[in-house]
Amino acid sequence: MALVAGPGSIVCQINAACCDLLDGTAVELMGRPFCSFLAEPDRWQEGLDRVFHTAKPESQTVEQPFERPAVLWTFTMWPVVVQDQPVGVMIQVSVSTKHQKQTVAMNEALVIGSMHQHELTEASQKLNAQLREEIAERITMQRALAEKARLLDLSNDAIAVLDLERRIRYWNRGAEALYGWTREEAVGKISHLLLHTEFSEPFEKISEALERNNHWTGELSHVTRDGRRISVLVRKVVDRDDQGKAVAILESMTDITERAKADEALREARTRLADRAGELEELVAERTAELTATNQQLEAFVYSMAHDLRAPLRSMQGFSALVLGDSDSVLSAPSRDFLQRIDQSAQFMDAMLSDLLAFSRISQQQVELKRVNLEAVTGSVLARVQKEIQDVNACVECSGPWPDVLAHEGTLIQILLNLTGNALKFVRPGVLPNLRLRAEERSGVVRVWVEDNGVGIAPDYLEQIFRLFIRLDRGKYPGTGAGLAIVRKGVERMGGRVGVESTLGHGSRFWIELLKYDPATFAPQ
Repeated sequence: MALVAGPGSIVCQINAACCDLLDGTAVELMGRPFCSFLAEPDRWQEGLDRVFHTAKPESQTVEQPFERPAVLWTFTMWPVVVQDQPVGVMIQVSVSTKHQKQTVAMNEALVIGSMHQHELTEASQKLNAQLREEIAERITMQRALAEKARLLDLSNDAIAVLDLERRIRYWNRGAEALYGWTREEAVGKISHLLLHTEFSEPFEKISEALERNNHWTGELSHVTRDGRRISVLVRKVVDRDDQGKAVAILESMTDITERAKADEALREARTRLADRAGELEELVAERTAELTATNQQLEAFVYSMAHDLRAPLRSMQGFSALVLGDSDSVLSAPSRDFLQRIDQSAQFMDAMLSDLLAFSRISQQQVELKRVNLEAVTGSVLARVQKEIQDVNACVECSGPWPDVLAHEGTLIQILLNLTGNALKFVRPGVLPNLRLRAEERSGVVRVWVEDNGVGIAPDYLEQIFRLFIRLDRGKYPGTGAGLAIVRKGVERMGGRVGVESTLGHGSRFWIELLKYDPATFAPQ
């Protein structure tokens, strides 16, 4: 028995007996037109087409003269219809000699004796029942296959079933829509030859992965009937029989051409962005180098100007002092007041020039980072401001431990002097200063805190106070407003950070962060 599909009568199921009769294996016969194995194929094709289109069964008998003695082959053909639509033909091939031998045997048995008659009858009935059961099983199988084919036709994806030689055995409507070939045109063709497949990896490697894992997913390139090359996402699954032997390959194809184009466009955008980023980095590096050079020139100019201005300024101070000292009875009171104001302004300008020189010096000096004993530096700073501490009757707390840091000792001392000086100076009237110095380790860095109970800083000014010559309380507290700018510049020169936490009227907590000295990373100095 054999089951053929479509008007082309392509073999999709065939039993062992029919394979023996047609002298071939199931793999060789399936996927090919049934009539191609018979003499006068056109004649038999007409009969099969008639049964397929009329949905009426037929039976034909032909003598096979090449067999001796000559035998008769009887072809019985039943149409297979699903939902009033013909899908194929069930074929039963019977060889007359086999039935004749059975008939002779039955007659001989009747002659031998009626005692064996019931045995022959039972054998005949069993044979007929077996034949009917096989036909019913094949029809049920064909109906199940037809239902599966109907469901596969509902899929939007292209679906194909291939034999182990990659020959197409099934081709759904999704495949017809995607590629342009009809089912009749595609069935029987080698898949990768029909579609001019371009593989993303060697064909042998894909086959090995499919055999090993029973599935494979990847992107392939196919050509449609109208010559368009498309990108498809292919999912391959191996179908195996009860013994685990591979019998077919199910393929599902999804058109991803537009997505592939979008991915390619995205890659090109990223490449262009990377190129542009590289150009911008080079440009920024050039501009940074130019700006650094300009800043260095400007800082050198400012340093020179500040240094040169101090000489005539001291002359102004000296001459104003001489005039005040020698003209007690000559100058009027307003004139003396004017001279005193000139002297005070000269002193303030001298202080500004001194701070500007300090700022320029810390910006230009060679800063070589070494191992610095933080406890020793803190002790040196407190010793230098001891007079100021006593003058304001301040309470000072200095709590360790004090880890070693990587810093420039002179710059670090100047930074801590500025911070402790501010803590002792910016205090509300009637309040005794409370100064606290401490340190803490944080993930490879050391944070040094200088905390006070002074006037505090409003939130809007927490960043501005680190700019050069910024004074929040002009005239109320002495100073030029350069101290915190020097602090920030010095910390940055040592590769650290500086910040402040403060609430107006409730004191400030300044901090600086420096790298902790690690003997395993830095050689001892």
